Amino acid sequence: IVARRQGPADAPRVLLVLGQMHGSEPAGRAVVGQVRTLPAPKGVQVWTISTMNPDGSVRGTRQNARGVDLNRNFPQGWLRTYTSRVYYPGPGALSEPESQTMVRFLDNLRPDLIVSLHQAARSIDLGNPKTRLWAYRLAQAFNLPTRTVSCDGPCAGTLTGWFNTYYAGFGVTVELPRTVTPYMARYYARAALKVGAMLATTPTPTPPAPCGAGDAGRGGRRQRADLRTDAR
Repeated sequence: IVARRQGPADAPRVLLVLGQMHGSEPAGRAVVGQVRTLPAPKGVQVWTISTMNPDGSVRGTRQNARGVDLNRNFPQGWLRTYTSRVYYPGPGALSEPESQTMVRFLDNLRPDLIVSLHQAARSIDLGNPKTRLWAYRLAQAFNLPTRTVSCDGPCAGTLTGWFNTYYAGFGVTVELPRTVTPYMARYYARAALKVGAMLATTPTPTPPAPCGAGDAGRGGRRQRADLRTDAR
């Protein structure tokens, strides 16, 4: 898992664009590739992760190499039950090295906004009232409709659900279309940065009660996954 920064390290606001969580949803990686060719907005650090599921990306599967849906493996509201094997949440919250790595990374970075790219519902998720201002801003920039995106089963243990509960920043799910052309990838990259630029003129949100990675992930099995950070 590789995270790259564009813009100065002391820029006061932080945008993270996450290209891929599910290996069967590849279009976000192309969007991240385009973001990395564009300048960061003034006053904003732009961090990008092409994929947080490298094994699933190679295999073309939603799950990681151990058959776990990483977007059901985060600690907020984690449930042992699942409606289909494709949504298997793992043996416990944060059982997977990829989700452990993301929790540690996000606890350290504390981004103001996470744009989490998925496919292929072609919409911006309105499921969390906390994030609706940013969802509407993303919808306008991406030219996509807003709606509450179905989880096809218990919507528990998600990355954005965990982040929005424990941190002051906002995590929004962006569902790209099934087909994303190179032109569209460039358009969406510019859209993400356009919304990221709004961070510089938006008041910093008030943090919730302190709860870092160690608290949020208590009880999860500790394993090792690598995350490399590059500054560009």
